[in-house]
This record gives sequence, structure tokens and C-alpha cells, in this order.
Amino acid sequence: MKAAILFCFLGYLVCIGSEVSAQRVSSQVPPTAPLSVRGTYPIAAPSFSFSGAQCDSQGNVYFDVTGSTYSKQIILRVSSDGSDVTPIELPGTLGANGEWHYYVASNGDLFVLFSEEHKHVLLHYTPSGGNMAQTSLQLPGFFHVDSFAVMSNGRSMFTGSIEQADNSGLPFIFFLDSSGKPIKSNQQGNKFRYLDRRGDQIMVGPQDVFIEASNSRLQFYDGNGILQRTERIVKPSADSVESGAQLSDKRIAVRFERPMIQNETTFPVESIWLLLDSSSYGDPKFFRMPSSLAAAPGLCYIGQEKFRYYIVQNGKPALVDVSP
Repeated sequence: MKAAILFCFLGYLVCIGSEVSAQRVSSQVPPTAPLSVRGTYPIAAPSFSFSGAQCDSQGNVYFDVTGSTYSKQIILRVSSDGSDVTPIELPGTLGANGEWHYYVASNGDLFVLFSEEHKHVLLHYTPSGGNMAQTSLQLPGFFHVDSFAVMSNGRSMFTGSIEQADNSGLPFIFFLDSSGKPIKSNQQGNKFRYLDRRGDQIMVGPQDVFIEASNSRLQFYDGNGILQRTERIVKPSADSVESGAQLSDKRIAVRFERPMIQNETTFPVESIWLLLDSSSYGDPKFFRMPSSLAAAPGLCYIGQEKFRYYIVQNGKPALVDVSP
């Protein structure tokens, strides 16, 4: 099962629209603060594998579970202290060969997207796992989603690519209203090989603004799909790539991954977090993961300069919080 926050190498992005302003930023990389383990919270469940994870504003984690631990496709909701585990079962009647993606709103509402050829269905769940709504989306056939987000008014933004006859992809963004009907769409560049598939990350910012993180830039769109401005961000190193982004505690957190070369392999990776003020986009700070968590996947930023990781110790899963 594929999810919207898989660690991916990001592609290119061209600025569109007429109302675009770019903030000048220094190319000098800010100092990087080391992170240390501050708390470990055992998860009340057997060890499991997952392809992605997202958090809500309370620090609850939503895992896109893979493997044989659970017999059905689920999103596993784990409370912030690990004590409460809720499997949210996804329907098996929508199709056999589709892609699953999901988005977690700050209040814990869960939006799950199923896409298969000409079918795109959005499911809305409450934080407790109750199914609130199912909406058919008017997205084009063979549109492969990289990331999406949903505003509090139900409007949504999708970034991805339309599969072409030569198996290449044509990058697009789509904006839909709460009923799933199109508001606006834009092509974002030229065709590319699927080996170079994009990996943009979308979040909802203050005052219901879509924020897209891609290629060392933050793009801001209103609910009508109009690009408002572009803010450039500094990468921690030339070989770092964005692998996740979110907004919490009035700060934008961008996670970078950098391969750690060991005997001609690229595993494990080193994660470095960038924090920016969500209103001024100033005061950038980098935070480096503890060396003891080199093989642990970074999950999310939970506020107050605290970050969350997933580990397995003695066969048992746990959440780990780190901070300076």
C-alpha cells in the first residue's frame, strides 16, 4: 500500500500564475543542533512494517501498515503515548489494483484516497476511525497521486502525474471543491520518466492555505488554486532531499534525508529537520537526528522543537521523542 509520505527524491517545479513573490534567503546553511532522546513510549501492539506515517497536532501517529501483521489493509492509529492502538480498516470493495494514499488533518481527521485507472474515491474518517463520508473525485484517468491535502472547508489539492502512452508521466496539480468537482488545474513541467517520479509534500497552513514543499521551495496556494507566493529554503547539504513536511506549533517542519554511504550502499540515511516560523519564514534552524537512531524512520515534528521516531527494541515497537 502506497502512501503520500514515502521517502522520495523530489523532481522539478516551475512557477506558475501571475501573483508570485520569492523571498531572498541566504545560501549560508544555519548551524545544525544535535538531537537527544528524551522519551520512549512502547506501542501496545506487535511489531509491524509500514510505508509511511503522519501525525496530528496532538502527536498521535497514523501508520500505513504493510506486511502480514494485519490481514487487511489498514491505517494504524497510535496514541501519542503508545498506549491506545486503533486499526482503521480500509474497504476491500473499491478495487484490487489501485493505489492508496492518505492525509491526516491537524485535528486527527483522516482522509484516505483510493485511485485505480479512471476511479478516484476519497474516504473521510473521524479520529476514532468512524467513516464519515465517501466522495467520488473528478480527477483524470491514470492520474498517479504523489501527495494531497484537504482544507477544513472540504476543498482539496492533489499533486502527481498523468501516465502517458510511452509510460512517462506528465506532472499536474488539481484543486477540487468539497463535492469533488474541479476548481483549477495546472501542468507543472515536462514529461519525465517514472523512475524519476516526483515526491512533493502538501500541507494545510494557517487561514486554510495549501503549502507545497518541493525542490527547496515552499509554494503557497489559496483555496481557489491561485499561487500566492514562493518561499525558498536552504538545504542542509547538496545531497539532501526533502522527504516530508508538515505544520505544527506555528512552525513549518521540513524533513531532509541524506544517504550515508557505507560500502557502496545508501542505507541507513541521515535525517535532518528544518524548522521555519510559519508567518515570517525566518529564524531557520536545522536539527540532526541522534546517531543511535540512524536506522530508525523519522515520523513527524510534534512541536516545541521535539521530533518523533519509530524503533523496535527486543521485537517490540515504540515511539521515541528527541529534542535538543
